[in-house]
Amino acid sequence: MKLATVKFESLTPNERNKIAEPLDAFLREKNYGYVDGGGSGFDSNRNIAYSEIHLTLNETDKTAIKAIRKKLKESNVLFALYFNVYNS
Repeated sequence: MKLATVKFESLTPNERNKIAEPLDAFLREKNYGYVDGGGSGFDSNRNIAYSEIHLTLNETDKTAIKAIRKKLKESNVLFALYFNVYNS
């Protein structure tokens, strides 16, 4: 399994969950993996500076990554997809 992080500029927990829940269902349906958490980082004024969704992936081949990116694009929110360099 490989670990990945989807990072967004700043989403409320409800906004993040509206992306994470269908993404988790999609990942499980395709046997690509699952959403295993997420969270937010705050600036010095306690405003949300960024939001993350954490993924555990079974598949990281080109087809799987394209499908995951396509699913994320459906949210119409800018995101970055990062892969950790270690396997779990």
